[in-house]
Parts: sequence; C-alpha cells; structure tokens
Amino acid sequence: MRACALLLLAASSIVGLLGCDPPTGGGGGACPDPSDPGVHYVSQDPDECALIDFVCAEGQRLMTEPGCGCGCIDEEPPPPVCPDPGDPGVRYVSHDPNECALIDFDCSPPEKLFSGECGCGCVGPAPEACPDAADPDVRYVSHDPEYCHLVDFICAPGEELFSDACGCGCVGPALPVGRTQGN
Repeated sequence: MRACALLLLAASSIVGLLGCDPPTGGGGGACPDPSDPGVHYVSQDPDECALIDFVCAEGQRLMTEPGCGCGCIDEEPPPPVCPDPGDPGVRYVSHDPNECALIDFDCSPPEKLFSGECGCGCVGPAPEACPDAADPDVRYVSHDPEYCHLVDFICAPGEELFSDACGCGCVGPALPVGRTQGN
C-alpha cells in the first residue's frame, strides 16, 4: 500500500514538474480544458501523442503544452476592424448588423461599402474643406446635410452646386449687387 502511495506521489511530482496538471478534471492547471469547445484533444496520453501524426484544421493551432496530450486549439478570431465613426470619410448607415441586413443602400463613388459586426455604411476619402460662408462667391442654402437631402434648389448659371457634410448651396463668381448673370 505504501509503495502505491509513493508511486502516486512520484507521478504527481513528474506531472507538476512538466508544468501541467493532468488534463482530466476541469482545466484548473496549465493544460487546455478538455470541456472547452475550442479544445480538440486527439489524445490525452503523451506517449501515444509521440506516435500520432495529425494536422490541425485551418483556424486552429497545435497544442504544445508538454505532458498535456496532443490536439488542436481554435485560434481566437481577430477583433472586427470597424471604421472609425470620427473619421470624416466614414459614414455609418447603421451600427446594428441585423438592421444592416434589412437596409438597401448604395455608396456614391469613390466611396466603398462596408458591412460587418460593427454595422454598415460607406468609407471614402476625407471630404474637402467646407466652402467658406464668408466668401462672396459662396451661397449656402443650408448648413444641415439632412435638410439638404429634403430641399430642391438650383444654382444660377455660372455657379456650381455643392451638397456634402458641410451643407448645400452654390459656388460661383460673385456678382455686383443689382447685377444678374449676362447683364
């Protein structure tokens, strides 16, 4: 009986020196927990593992903890890369992926559509500087982009329409007061 107790103690010490608790039990030590759905043991016997030839599937890495057995562990998926909502070239349509699946929208060139765990929207180059409201060649209809989507307006001949994150209006040559184009 005493010999069995010493043998058990010796085996426990060896496993402890290898840096692993036995893989059975709930994963309290350094060995991957066999009840974890991301852990896939081929064998929990290190001697048997020395004889087994296997390859992990894509998205998994080889389990390398000494004395723990052999198998594969699922790689952690990379965190989603979400466009920065503070970037002036990013326009979110929705931050809810479920809502994004129901929304039908398109991006204006040169913008590119994005859709994922963070939501959906358009990414494009940073907008140019806003037309200067103090410039006599600039005439704002509104500084509110939402209002600009609702209002219809036309620019005088020689003026160019703008509608962007700055608002909407017309840019063109300033005319002296009381004069009209072609006069």
